[in-house]
Amino acid sequence: MNSFYALLLICALLFLGTSCRYKEKRETELSIAAAQGNYNKVVQISGENGIDINDHVTGVDPPLCIASYAGHKEIVEFLISKGANVNIRGEDGSTPLLEATVGHQTEIVRYLLSKGADRSLGFVDKDGNDLGVTALRIAETKNYQDIVDILKESR
Repeated sequence: MNSFYALLLICALLFLGTSCRYKEKRETELSIAAAQGNYNKVVQISGENGIDINDHVTGVDPPLCIASYAGHKEIVEFLISKGANVNIRGEDGSTPLLEATVGHQTEIVRYLLSKGADRSLGFVDKDGNDLGVTALRIAETKNYQDIVDILKESR
């Protein structure tokens, strides 16, 4: 291989590496914006080329899980309208419905169910084993009667 092609290969590899790091950085920023309730930033980042709202960086929950827990309904609605998976798993094996329940976000629980969230999904361990902790069980344990009623009527 001559030196020109070697240099070209090195440049391509550096570009790809930078591109991957940039994508991870932007996906992390998307999750942060979702946590902060920064709707405009969520819209901006999610519209960038190469950003998949269902991807997330290891160690950071998906934006839909974060927004669901934090009660940012406008962001939850936006992410779902852009194709976010309503049953996506977070880093701890949670789902947006589980997160909304833990955060006592009644309207988001109702909205996620209307968009097809699976109420039977519970927390899973790192190997994917169901731990038996569903949204209904969480709501009953925490005495969130409003969410218990919504989950029971959605059967």
